[in-house]
Amino acid sequence: MNGSLAVVSAERIKELWLVDRNEEGTFFMGSLPGNSRVVEFGNMQTSGVSIFVHTILYFGLITIFLIAIGVHITTG
Repeated sequence: MNGSLAVVSAERIKELWLVDRNEEGTFFMGSLPGNSRVVEFGNMQTSGVSIFVHTILYFGLITIFLIAIGVHITTG
């Protein structure tokens, strides 16, 4: 950058802000099931069972949004 200010578009700023909010939400969400409890919030460790449960939950949500509600994703 040679000492000059970087120009960042408004779309890029929104994208970075949303990524930050997503990371915070994921951190507070924790894991389901947890290692020692059913739900653990703020736990920075995960397990294979927790990954599997979240995969099923997200697949169900994306299925509802794409098929039942009729959300269309367009690219390009």
